Amino acid sequence: MYYNKCMSTQLSDHFTYPRLIRFSLSPVFTLIFISIYSVIDGWFVSNLVSKDAFTALNLIYPFVSLLAAVAFMFGSGGSAIVAKTLGEGQQKKACGYFSMITLSLLATGLALTIAGLICLPIIVKHLAHSRAVYDLCMVYGEINLAGLIFLMFQLYFQPMLIAAERPRMCLAITILCGLTNIVLDYISIAVWHWGIAGAGFATIFAEAIGTLIPVVYFLTTKKTILRFEKPLFERRTLRKTCFNGSSELVTNLSVSLVSILYNIQMLRLAGDNGVDAYGTVMYVDFIFAAILFGYCQSVAPLISYHYGAQNHKEMQNLFTKSLVIVVSVSIGLLMACNLFARQLSSVFVGYDQNLMELTVHGLHIYAVHFLFFGINVFASAFFTALNNGKISAFLSMVRTFFLQVAAVLVLPYFLQVDGVWSSVLFSEGLSLFLSVYFLWKYRHVYHYVV
Repeated sequence: MYYNKCMSTQLSDHFTYPRLIRFSLSPVFTLIFISIYSVIDGWFVSNLVSKDAFTALNLIYPFVSLLAAVAFMFGSGGSAIVAKTLGEGQQKKACGYFSMITLSLLATGLALTIAGLICLPIIVKHLAHSRAVYDLCMVYGEINLAGLIFLMFQLYFQPMLIAAERPRMCLAITILCGLTNIVLDYISIAVWHWGIAGAGFATIFAEAIGTLIPVVYFLTTKKTILRFEKPLFERRTLRKTCFNGSSELVTNLSVSLVSILYNIQMLRLAGDNGVDAYGTVMYVDFIFAAILFGYCQSVAPLISYHYGAQNHKEMQNLFTKSLVIVVSVSIGLLMACNLFARQLSSVFVGYDQNLMELTVHGLHIYAVHFLFFGINVFASAFFTALNNGKISAFLSMVRTFFLQVAAVLVLPYFLQVDGVWSSVLFSEGLSLFLSVYFLWKYRHVYHYVV
């Protein structure tokens, strides 16, 4: 494998706990910073614009995320194919696949942008309960949809930069984008008084930076194992990419769809305060969950590489250590969320005591799901890395769609608002049994357990 003097870690290395943690830090912080995009917008809009604008932002964000979810499919599924091909010693073929997958995402993203702009008025009409909120939703939605392709490519390049042994570059780009978003939010909202439109423009400008830098890098550099070359169009490989990444697609589609259902239930049970409380809990969840998603995203190319190289011993090492790390982090997130629930809530809704109490109460209930969430996310990412999209998609579909949709539709009729907060706990808890079952069942098939 190509040795990069600037990188101390390669996919082919043996990973101890310290090395594995160091390797995962860049992807983890990358996802945290990307999660902070929406959090930053939420803070500025909530504190400097208006409560209606904060409600509009929380209503429209799941729809934009719904369309962007396809980027996770191309990124996760494609990086698994690329890393496995690199592990087989076929670098040129891996670069050809990478170029093909990138062009496929471009075509898909443009089509979804057009579809999103057409559907936006219909979606907003069914979500907004007042003319003021409707107008604000349309402004924020149109701006974010215009820059949808940038968001999609920023999400796509994360796992690809990891597969290219450039996690630190990925982190540096994301920090630059995050700082850009903060500065532009302040200027456009606090100085120029552009309101929610300023938040939208700041976000897509930061996402554009996160897209253009990797594009230029992969087009011009020759000092990497992965770069843009002549696309190698193979329908079978593209289908496998989509199939492998279908679990991540399902997960993110389901999260967006379920978020819309959550908002509808909260509007019914608690009005605007319910939407704002749920939005605040989601901001906390975005950042906390990014730690587990980031770790699983970082370890997936390692597993794919050693699976392709048939290095069973290192696969066993990665599997065991990853379980220990994921469980430890999950417990830590639960404790942190409960200890700092009031402080985290006050950042967004400290100006309203009733809204504050509703948010803190919800966060205490919602946080319990972290006990099960880590293993479930790892199991899905693990089977994606092994190029077993069937099992990965099944786990994600059951966990994030069927169980959560059933829970959020049924539990509120018995537990009212607490039923909404408990829905994710119900779905993650039941899904844990499936995750453990499949990890145990296939342990000897893929040789990740002795």
